[in-house]
Parts: sequence; C-alpha cells; structure tokens
Amino acid sequence: MPDEWKVTVTVTLKVGGASTRKEAEAAALERLLGLIRSGGEIPWETDVVPLRAPGEPRSDEPLFGVKWE
Repeated sequence: MPDEWKVTVTVTLKVGGASTRKEAEAAALERLLGLIRSGGEIPWETDVVPLRAPGEPRSDEPLFGVKWE
C-alpha cells in the first residue's frame, strides 16, 4: 500500500459579471471563502494518485513547490 499520495482538489464555481479573467478569479475566490465561512456546500472533485509504495525511493515530483532531498 502506498504511503505517499498526491491529492488534487478541484473546485468549480460559476461566476457572472466579470469582464476579465482576474476579476473572475477574484470573485470566485471571494465566493469560495464565503462558502467556507458559512458552511455552505462547495462543489468539488478529488483525484488521488499514489506517489510511492513503502520501500521505494521518494518521488522527485515537487509537492507544494518543494522537492524532496
């Protein structure tokens, strides 16, 4: 059984009234924070991929921008 996993969480929010990508991103983040604070339902999906099994060398794939030494 792998002991390292890469979990990708994707949140999909529909945003209207934004004229630029930057405005849409800001509105979506604001809306997401509002959902988190209010305890509202967040539309999300996950993708889980094993990175390594016990005894295998650590992956050199960066996790949060940091490579394993």
